[in-house]
Amino acid sequence: MIIFTKINGAIKKLIYSIPIKKVVNMKEFGKNTALIDYVNGVSLEFNENTNINEVSNVILNTIKNLTEKKRDKNKEIFLVKEIIPGNNILENFKLIKKNSVIGDIKIKGDFYPILSGEKNYNNITCLMAKKLNRIY
Repeated sequence: MIIFTKINGAIKKLIYSIPIKKVVNMKEFGKNTALIDYVNGVSLEFNENTNINEVSNVILNTIKNLTEKKRDKNKEIFLVKEIIPGNNILENFKLIKKNSVIGDIKIKGDFYPILSGEKNYNNITCLMAKKLNRIY
C-alpha cells in the first residue's frame, strides 16, 4: 500500500505513478509518530512475505511511469480515522459494517480495517478507515 500524510501536486503525481492500488491517507492519525510525518513524500508498505523482486519491480515501474508521464488512476483511497484496540485479526481492506462487534466493541459506523495483524502494533486490532472517492 501507499501511505501519505501530506498532499500537494507533486505527491499526487507520485502516487498515481506507483503501480500499487491501495492508497492510505494517515493525515489524521498518529501525528509526528513516524518518519512519513516529517517529509513530503510517500511510504510504500509491503508485507513481510513480499518477494524482493516484486518490490524492485514496483520501484522500477514507478520510475518508468514518472519518466514516461504514465498515470494509474485505478486506486482505492482510504482515510484513517481512529484505532480499534485489542488483539483481534480482521481481513484488511474488507468492509466491516455498522453494529458489528469486534471483541467487546460495537462498531458505530462502516469502516475498512487497515494494518490488522501487524505485529509492530501492540494491543491494536486495526486502524479504522473510510473509503474516499479521491485523494485530498
